[in-house]
Amino acid sequence: MLRASITRGLNAEMDAHLGYEPGDRSGKAAARTDKYRNGSYPKTVDSNYGPVTVDVPRDRAGTFLPTMAPQRLEAFD
Repeated sequence: MLRASITRGLNAEMDAHLGYEPGDRSGKAAARTDKYRNGSYPKTVDSNYGPVTVDVPRDRAGTFLPTMAPQRLEAFD
């Protein structure tokens, strides 16, 4: 449940960063040809419930810097 909540938050951050949701092929997505999703990478952080592995989304340009699971984060407080 914790993993799902964090993943939803990270995906919402990516949507806001790119300006469109996954699968949106009209409007903003068509106008922003320089911003695309590029999969995700696993990140394991410690929490009060033990280690949690989440999939952190990334964009092709490498400009997405998530605030929920920033680089070098080792533990959720």
